[in-house]
Amino acid sequence: MFKVGDYIIGTTYDENGDEITVVGYYRFTTDDPEEIIQDVVIETADEKIVYIDEQCARLHLYDIPYTAEQIDDMIHNGISTEQFKVLFDRYGDEMPYGTAKARTGDPYEWLSNKLFQVKGA
Repeated sequence: MFKVGDYIIGTTYDENGDEITVVGYYRFTTDDPEEIIQDVVIETADEKIVYIDEQCARLHLYDIPYTAEQIDDMIHNGISTEQFKVLFDRYGDEMPYGTAKARTGDPYEWLSNKLFQVKGA
């Protein structure tokens, strides 16, 4: 169903029992013969391991480990240093060399424009 490295979006519950949306890289699916519905195991951008029910997991629309709401926030409010690292790892090879080195352009602005393009906003 999923391949290692796919971006997966799904729902799980936080420590208060509230449903939350999580996005991350697919790692594996559990294989517990006692369970009818297996868990999909993902790793989030902040390196947390999260288990989500297989029925709640789907391929992420975007090719980065952020929800649509997080992408909107980055477009409108700026990109944090941690987000920059993740985005640069993903899109750095597409960024012009001078921009990547901050000589001829702003890499944060370039990534923000790229997010706008990826989201199709």
